[in-house]
Amino acid sequence: MENHYLLAGGPGSGKTSTLVGRIAKAVGESMYGGDILICSLTRTAAHEIAERVKARVPGVEFPHVGTVHALALRALKQDGVNVKLVYEREHVRDFNREYGKHLPESLGNTMYDPEAANADLKTLASVDRRMAAEQPIEEWPHNVASFYTVWSQWKSMRGLMDFTDLIRKAIEVCGQHPADLKYIFVDEAQDLSALEMRLIKQWARSTHKTIVAGDDQQALYEWRGANVAEFIEFAPKENQYILPRSYRMPEAVYAQAKRFGDRIRLKIDKEFSPVGDGGIVQHKLVNYMLDGVLADLKEYESVMLLATCGYMLNPTLKELRSKGVPYHNPYRSRADGKTWNPLRSHYAEAYRCFLMPSEGQHMWTWPQLGRVLRYLKDVPGDLRDLVTENKLSKSTVPGSVVDRHRLDGLLDAARTGDYHAFFDLLDTKYKFGHHGSVSSMGYVKRVLDSHGRASLDEAPGLIVGTVHSVKGGEADSVYVLPMVSPEAHRNMGRNMDSLLRTFYVGVSRAKKKLTLVDCPNERRKMW
Repeated sequence: MENHYLLAGGPGSGKTSTLVGRIAKAVGESMYGGDILICSLTRTAAHEIAERVKARVPGVEFPHVGTVHALALRALKQDGVNVKLVYEREHVRDFNREYGKHLPESLGNTMYDPEAANADLKTLASVDRRMAAEQPIEEWPHNVASFYTVWSQWKSMRGLMDFTDLIRKAIEVCGQHPADLKYIFVDEAQDLSALEMRLIKQWARSTHKTIVAGDDQQALYEWRGANVAEFIEFAPKENQYILPRSYRMPEAVYAQAKRFGDRIRLKIDKEFSPVGDGGIVQHKLVNYMLDGVLADLKEYESVMLLATCGYMLNPTLKELRSKGVPYHNPYRSRADGKTWNPLRSHYAEAYRCFLMPSEGQHMWTWPQLGRVLRYLKDVPGDLRDLVTENKLSKSTVPGSVVDRHRLDGLLDAARTGDYHAFFDLLDTKYKFGHHGSVSSMGYVKRVLDSHGRASLDEAPGLIVGTVHSVKGGEADSVYVLPMVSPEAHRNMGRNMDSLLRTFYVGVSRAKKKLTLVDCPNERRKMW
């Protein structure tokens, strides 16, 4: 393990920046990145590191960048292994049909969702987590072991692999990485599974130096097989470097985060200092939480509202929609690679297209008219057909079409920016939400009412999400809800470290002000 190195630091301590510097140094004057592997928990994070190094060392290229799964897949292909992944829709459909299961066909995008409602998906996720954690099958619950048996047999008969199979096969076949690596750099290594870490260690044997970076107190991914002990024990003490300072948390926030961190039992003992004096830490009753959030949006550039589970945010989201408050989560990626923002939806796009004639564009293009008409009531079938025929056209809609189909009133409203007239013409099913809630179209209208047209294009100041979803993020003011899930509450004694890490991450997002929300009527909570 003499070539194993560990870089650890608290929230906002510059771990990734330090890693970027180490990679740039490894490139040196050779300008060669072909013997360097760069890895992180997500593809985006890994490539961001590579791009930051390339900004420092122009001209260098890194062919080995990605998640452990992606790197394992490439290594297997380089070694001549034919890999067919199980996540194609037709494969999942065949499995469901043959065994009477109900896995979602978009399995690759939902595999690791810790809040999945689908029972079969939860069981498969449990299989994957236990395999990734290298837990002996004899210790598995009977239903999980049974699912694993049929899942494995079915994959084997069809020559298919899932993500865990990729790692296991790479461990079996690729004793050494085919690129003859000199350096391996891994960011967010505290969240790698035991299986992933075993592959990294295997490839590290022949390297000059392997550096893993992370923070054991921010390890959040036990639900996908992560084992923080693998990170803590990766390098001998003499090869461990602790970054000395947080460049995010002021003294008061740092002290609150430390109260959670000090109670974690399995960790690296490390001391680091806050960015400076000051900061605000306060408690606020949940009844007044939203008032505080709205006030902070006027005072600070960014406000973050966090909970341990997504469903805990639903009542607040309902209120935000009712009040027309823009919110998003720039740290949460969707299946299409974009970040989550309700004002980037198809519904908001319909409003944008409707308003185009009021913004210097005299007439809609055909695709814009299609988006406008999509949600309106009583649109003639021949007009919809005409729009469909021209959906790829970039030309504007002829005036004759407006006259023939009596769209002049709609166009006049658009040219004057009267989006209320557009809302009035919507099909009823788009106007109103279920059980008195605000519909998606109604929410966009309320945002326009309260914040104006620019709000559809600007990044909202309010970030809403789970603690897991904003890992790596930060905001001037952060609100943290205290509740834990029923399962977490039942296992609180056994999993206290996991809960403490979750709240440690949540409170340490705050750059200036931290609000701990008090919920006196909740039984399952941390304070």
